[in-house]
Formats: sequence, structure tokens, C-alpha cells
Amino acid sequence: MEEQLDEKFIAMMVQIEKRYGLNSGFQRYETIRIEAWCKRLCQITKNVQWKKNRNLYCMLLLDQILQQKLSKPFIKMPTDFMNIPMLSPTEVKAQLSEKFKKFV
Repeated sequence: MEEQLDEKFIAMMVQIEKRYGLNSGFQRYETIRIEAWCKRLCQITKNVQWKKNRNLYCMLLLDQILQQKLSKPFIKMPTDFMNIPMLSPTEVKAQLSEKFKKFV
């Protein structure tokens, strides 16, 4: 299970990195925030619950990048590594756009 979580995370991070760059339409301050969130989410851990939460954040971030509009929680810089609030999988999946659902 841990490997599957990591594989999904890596695949989403590759897509994020492809899409938020120079020609994405994001302002410089937004790309700085995206990079900070990516760095925070890439922290190494063995905690499976944290990895599940990390993947939810990654799904939200990728969806917002596909929509070219950042919203909560990505309108602020990330908090400390272990203090990222837990997300509800049901709420995250309800927020995902049709664009993301077609993408996945």
C-alpha cells in the first residue's frame, strides 16, 4: 500500500511540474507558492496516514493547476511539515473538477 501511495504521488508531481511553469499563466508569486507546497509535500516519511493526506493535497493542487486558479489551501505558503491539517477524502473528491476527473 505504501508503494502505491508513493507511485500515485510521483505521477501527480510529474504532472504538476509539467503544468505550472513559465507558460502556465500563473503569476510569479503563485509559482513560488506552488513550489513551496511541492517541496513540503515531498518530505520523506514512513507514516502511511501522512502519505494518504499528502496525496489528497497533491490531487487538489494538480486540479487547481489544471484549472489555472489557486484557492485554499494553496493561496498561502504551507505550514511546518508535520502541521499540515488532515483533509477529508470525501470532501477533496467532491471538490475535484471535471477536468481533473477526465485527466485521471
